[in-house]
Amino acid sequence: MPLRRLTAAQREHLLREMWMDHDGRWFLKVAERYGFEEANALNAVAGRSVARTGMRKLMALLGEERVRDVRHLRDLMEIAYDLYYPPPLCDVSFECIGENAIRATYRKCPVMDRVRNGGGL
Repeated sequence: MPLRRLTAAQREHLLREMWMDHDGRWFLKVAERYGFEEANALNAVAGRSVARTGMRKLMALLGEERVRDVRHLRDLMEIAYDLYYPPPLCDVSFECIGENAIRATYRKCPVMDRVRNGGGL
C-alpha cells in the first residue's frame, strides 16, 4: 500500500515546526556551552542576518524594490509574519506609532514558547 502524501499545508507546517525546533535547540546548546549572554548576542547577529536576507527575498517575490515608508514596512512585516509564523503559531500585530517607528505586540511567539519549554524537547 503506497504511503499517503503530505498536503502543501502539512508540508509548510512541518517545515516551520522543524525550523523552530532547530532554532530553539541551537540557542539552548549555545547557551549551555557559552552562557546565556553570549548565546543571546550570537542569536541577535544571526537573526538580523536571516531577517535581512529573508525580507529581501520576499520583497523580490512581491516585486518591491525598496521600503517606501513606515506604513509600507508595516505591511511587509505583516506579510512576512503570515509567511514565516502564521496564526495560530504566532499572534502579533504591528502598529505605526510615528513617522519612523512601528510597535510589535506579541500575544504568542513560538520561538519564545520553545525556549521557555526547554527547546521543545
